[in-house]
Amino acid sequence: MKSNHKGDDILKGWENFKAGRVKLRTWTVNKKTGERTLSYTGIEDLRKKRAETLRVLRSKELKMSQAELAQAIHVSVRTLQGWEIGRSLVPEPVILLVKVLKKHPEIKKELVEA
Repeated sequence: MKSNHKGDDILKGWENFKAGRVKLRTWTVNKKTGERTLSYTGIEDLRKKRAETLRVLRSKELKMSQAELAQAIHVSVRTLQGWEIGRSLVPEPVILLVKVLKKHPEIKKELVEA
């Protein structure tokens, strides 16, 4: 019997995306002109973009070593390295947490020492 739950459709779509069978349709809006541009993003594109974002935030914005950031967000250095080279997809909550660390540097020390 086939399930009609929306959640099942979402999970199936995510699995197809991760497998590279489908791409995400993404609209980018130019803040100055309001012009919208349509693009299609595959899992590899997303993996590379998030890897670069994490690498830049960690090294240039936070000025933290991989070991320091790994300790602060409670993951292994190896996991962080895998994200930064694009071997695996950086979870969006990790990107958000790193952005919070950038915006509130006073908590960086507390997390590293925890």
